[in-house]
Amino acid sequence: MKAKNVVILGAGISGLATAWFLKQKYQSEIHVTILEENSFCGGWIQTSQKGGYLFEKGPRSFRTKSVGDATIQLIDQLGIRDQIISADPAASQRYLYVDKQLQQLPTNLWKVPFSSLTSGWLKVLWNEWNEKKQSNEDESIYSFFSRRLSPEWTERFIDPVVSGIFAGDTHRLSMKSCFPQMFQIEQEHNSLLKGFLFNKSTVENEKIKLEEVTSPLFSFKEGMRTLIDHLVRHLKDQIAVNVKTEKLVLNPDSVTLRFTNGTEVEADHLISTIPTYRLATLLKSTHPYLSADLEKPNYASVMVVNLGYNHSSFNRKGFGYLIPSKEQEKVLGCIWDSAVFPEQNSRPEETRLTLMLGGTRHPEVAEWSEEKAIAIALIAVENQLGLKDIPNFISASLAKQAIPQYEIGYTELLNSIEQQISFITQSLTCIGSAFNGVSVNDCIQKAYEVAENFEI
Repeated sequence: MKAKNVVILGAGISGLATAWFLKQKYQSEIHVTILEENSFCGGWIQTSQKGGYLFEKGPRSFRTKSVGDATIQLIDQLGIRDQIISADPAASQRYLYVDKQLQQLPTNLWKVPFSSLTSGWLKVLWNEWNEKKQSNEDESIYSFFSRRLSPEWTERFIDPVVSGIFAGDTHRLSMKSCFPQMFQIEQEHNSLLKGFLFNKSTVENEKIKLEEVTSPLFSFKEGMRTLIDHLVRHLKDQIAVNVKTEKLVLNPDSVTLRFTNGTEVEADHLISTIPTYRLATLLKSTHPYLSADLEKPNYASVMVVNLGYNHSSFNRKGFGYLIPSKEQEKVLGCIWDSAVFPEQNSRPEETRLTLMLGGTRHPEVAEWSEEKAIAIALIAVENQLGLKDIPNFISASLAKQAIPQYEIGYTELLNSIEQQISFITQSLTCIGSAFNGVSVNDCIQKAYEVAENFEI
């Protein structure tokens, strides 16, 4: 029997993991080709090792909570479990920059009554316990938590968390799409607290079971790039880089890919892992209505500034801090990399900091020069951390249109896109951060599910 010809657009983690799981399951029954328009693989997973410092330009860790079985399976199949490192236990300490000073978040429920950040906690808990659910209609994250907690707590706690995950705006992002489990808990239990207390699956949560992992976060000794490098090494014969796709034609039982050099390829099945705005461009001339829907999702841009010091520049331990929007800062937050993963330090005394700038708070970040971003970052660490030393290493990089924004009505938009695709063809599958969640775990989990449910 002739092998089924599958083409995957995009060599980020979604594309690479999908190809891997497909090959593992179907072997010679399937022929997989990964097409990447850039000269490198990995998408936004980019580990830099320059000047003797290890920095992540994009995702920097895996979480042990949330979907994780597929991540474990991938790590084991690649034989890289021995390269896993856990975050330092002190990384559980997290901070907010509020009222122009760093304030530590309570690390457990017993500390809540004694923190100045959580003043009024009893009233908030009472309100959450008694607040009745709304209809099952979508609403903003801000609306949801303002109802259940309070506007003040939403601005202080929820807003910076959302910035840390989506670099987005709580007033525009969809509760149903961004936090579907919490949305469902309210529907079923009328209260988040009641849901967490009485829903066994919620209490236990899904947790990655790795003996090597002793904290909620883990990475690899040589950074997140380890996962990409091993996938590329095994899939190198299936990967083609610097391939510029110009147009897609969706046929009932196949997809035609036309490239900028004038050549064409017929795929029995196309799996797209590229951003929706890029896919929209490829379908604009052939399927304009579908293209128009694919253009609708907005994406946030983030400037990442890495600062390296040859010495221990400050004494705090922890993950870092986030900054609520009301503080009117251009910086979204700062991660204390050298404290989170000290095993990645190359010197006994070393400080590595990563600052995130822009997001939807400052969309103009996409037009900033690296020099401007670095200047903002240096002022921020001086004002927020009291760090006046000149770094021994400085780097800035823009992640342009990197994080999809799941705004109100996003679930319905994705349903519309999927319905249009199913009406036109049975040979196109769309996955990736715009469709299945923005975390690396989410992307790997969906790649596994696509492979498991794929029809030869």
